[in-house]
Amino acid sequence: MEHGSVPAVEDLCGVWVRRSLEWADGRSDTTTRVTWLQGGQWFVDLRLPAVDTPQSELAAFAGRLVQSGSASAEFTWQRIVDWSPDSPPDVGRLRWEGDLLIEDGVLQPYREVWMRAERHRPDASATALLRNGAGRDVVLLRSAGFFGYAVGRTPDPNADGSDCSDCSDCSDCEVSLGAIHDGRWRIDSSTRNETADTPIYLQFNETHTQLTVTAAPDRACLLSGDWRVVGITGDASLLQTHEE
Repeated sequence: MEHGSVPAVEDLCGVWVRRSLEWADGRSDTTTRVTWLQGGQWFVDLRLPAVDTPQSELAAFAGRLVQSGSASAEFTWQRIVDWSPDSPPDVGRLRWEGDLLIEDGVLQPYREVWMRAERHRPDASATALLRNGAGRDVVLLRSAGFFGYAVGRTPDPNADGSDCSDCSDCSDCEVSLGAIHDGRWRIDSSTRNETADTPIYLQFNETHTQLTVTAAPDRACLLSGDWRVVGITGDASLLQTHEE
């Protein structure tokens, strides 16, 4: 990539891992395992610390990546599902530095250095936005041989929306990433340790208005169940699985 040039969203499709995070005060993080899956305009981002950390301090989110203009270096990660409900807006400037992708914070002073693990074609991805009867939202993304999903919390009818910072029920949210082999989907990593290595099966109804997801009942996968399809981007057949 040309040094200093600005990517387009479609240039970012694939799997990224973070090499480092640096703050303006000199602190840095090179141990947190961060994986960013991008497919078309949609993303799932999972960040797992190398040391035991309270669940309330994890970071994971999913949504849509928007570029401010066709030649603008400014990108916004619009989070539809967020492990941390009180997160500030996520805005960064992206540029190439050789094969590395550099992200500089716009609203907060930070720098992240990203390395591409896999590059995917934009047309190798599909995304479904889902919702159930309780109002819980889901972002489900596939890009080539990888998938990710984020299951949001059930809305609290008694909440006034003024403060969600305590994240009191972290078990009511799930962000996971996995791989696809021979049409079979299996979770590799998750904010919920008990779902790791869990196979999941997805089946649309004939009109693609409902998606049923099944997983082993003892794994407590929050994606299991019947979901109303709010929207689909890409080829819906990419979101079908084959049972083992």
